[in-house]
Amino acid sequence: PYTIERVEYKIPDELLQYYVIADTSNCLLRPGKNYDVDIMQQERERITTELNNNGYYLFTKDYIYYEVDSTVSHHKVNITLGIKNFAYKYSDFSDSIVERTHQRFYINNIYIQPDFVSKKLDYAKKDTLLLEDCYILHTEKLKFKTRVLLNSVFIHKGELYQQKNVDNTYKRFSELKSFKTINIFFVRSSGDYLDCFIQLSPIPKQSFTLETEGTNTGNGNLGISGSIVYQNRNLFKGAEVLELRLKGGIEAQRTGNANSANISPTAQFNTIEIGPEANVYIPRFLIPFQVKSSRRSNPKTIFTSSFNYQRNTNYTRYITNLSFSYTWKETEKKRHTFSPLVINFVKVQLQTNFLDNIRDLYLLNSFTDHMATSTRYTFIYNEQSIKKEENFAFFKINLESSGNILRGFYNTVNSVHPEFFPKDDLGRYTSLDIVYSQYLRTDADFRYYLNLNEINKVVFRIAAGIGKPLLNFPSLPFERSFYSGGANGIRAWQARTLGPGSYNDGEDVSFGQIGDGQLEGNIEYRFKLFKMLKGALFIDAGNTWLQRKDPGRPGGDFQLDRFHQEIAIGTGIGMRADFGFFIIRFDVGLKVRDPKFAEDKRWVIQNLFDAEWKRVYRLDNSNRKYNFVTFNLGIGYPF
Repeated sequence: PYTIERVEYKIPDELLQYYVIADTSNCLLRPGKNYDVDIMQQERERITTELNNNGYYLFTKDYIYYEVDSTVSHHKVNITLGIKNFAYKYSDFSDSIVERTHQRFYINNIYIQPDFVSKKLDYAKKDTLLLEDCYILHTEKLKFKTRVLLNSVFIHKGELYQQKNVDNTYKRFSELKSFKTINIFFVRSSGDYLDCFIQLSPIPKQSFTLETEGTNTGNGNLGISGSIVYQNRNLFKGAEVLELRLKGGIEAQRTGNANSANISPTAQFNTIEIGPEANVYIPRFLIPFQVKSSRRSNPKTIFTSSFNYQRNTNYTRYITNLSFSYTWKETEKKRHTFSPLVINFVKVQLQTNFLDNIRDLYLLNSFTDHMATSTRYTFIYNEQSIKKEENFAFFKINLESSGNILRGFYNTVNSVHPEFFPKDDLGRYTSLDIVYSQYLRTDADFRYYLNLNEINKVVFRIAAGIGKPLLNFPSLPFERSFYSGGANGIRAWQARTLGPGSYNDGEDVSFGQIGDGQLEGNIEYRFKLFKMLKGALFIDAGNTWLQRKDPGRPGGDFQLDRFHQEIAIGTGIGMRADFGFFIIRFDVGLKVRDPKFAEDKRWVIQNLFDAEWKRVYRLDNSNRKYNFVTFNLGIGYPF
């Protein structure tokens, strides 16, 4: 291949040359790099973006050209990047072309029309309201509070035109979820000034939608779910969104008994889930005191509530959730979410046969009635740019504390008034006659996306987490425990069928394998096949562990000198249908290393075609086959 010897510039416009040369530290064309036409095209787009953000409203990449000299030496080229002056016709009556330097533009008047319908119907006389250098034009009574409209505009009178401010304005109005079309355009007013027009077409305030989806959780567990959704997209004229949802689903789930392998999974839909949800999204901080926040932080307050009824062959659960959260952006790449209070009530009724088969006290505690009052914090760092196909990193960490403030309050009151809050026989406090959970929990997820080119990408991921149950409850609640397997984890195993550690419960499929901690890593190579069909090759590895030894689950505890020997490994292939607005994913996972076997027998991949090994396994496991392969159906990418 040819390599770049030297990069030079030919820019007659001195001011424009200043901005281009000042930004050469970000130039994609560098001496020593391979000569690549795609990179040259990307450099044109990069320079155009930089100039559009410095007032050059009329500048396009067509003004940029290249001169390439390949005669300098063997397999080396000199590249001259040139930028032509602005060209225009001298007059409508002449074909003469006149050149001049590129012009920088400033913002003059800003017009916002929040009830725009169409150009054909836009002749009605409009009322005009001037606020903060913005003219709000409306033909009817304003449906939105002016503060909501003004806080969504990043374009300011008197400032240089900047494309990034236009993009941010588009994005903010779109995030309000109240407008079906958003149109921003500019008209030259006089000299080097532009008038900005923002036309907003509101979505109908109220709507009903019906959502359905099919599920396949692996090993033949087929199901279907659906939701009826009501939305009010401007509840209090501040672009608040009220969402009421009734969701239900059924699934044909194997029971895990000895005869279930011979029963068609579609013979009976034995798992039911149904329940209502009510959520309110408010595009600002809802706090009883003043909090200073910038327009770019995009603060939101979210209230959620739900009730969920779950029934399967092993248990019936009633789950009630109440929470409120604040979310905001520190920068374009950093986002914070703080949930001061998250309340969960869980009531469980275990089936007699399931209760008799639970030999582990930890798992039994996870399936008892409990309440959790949590405080949660989430930090997300995301380098992804939607407009650029480039390498980027993603990092997310969650911190959670549950029951600690409540127990501390109970202890403090009891120190003054003994037995004001009585404990049960196990030394646990209750609230509303339900034992509440007490624990600390954290988990982190790091990913790196390597874009090799337009059709080939590699994604690296590592995730880890740990939870510590404390005095008031001896285990993490089932819904806050860690698990491995599933369509978004180690895909060669079903969700909650792997681990903890090297524990072997004697069943090939058991949904209750949970732990206090988790370590997981993934590598996925993604490639384009044709049109909207994409493929993937992946390797997944990891497991869950318990913090302490559990007689009911031997080998499940984490030990520094052996945990690396208990890492499960799976591999597989995937197909993805990318429809643009959503992705349907089908992954086939193959077990490579299974830690439930003895140390010298964990590389199960060597037994994939060993008929004798399979025969012995069936004899030792109540005539059950060993499931080397797991099928996963999902929506969106796993990570």
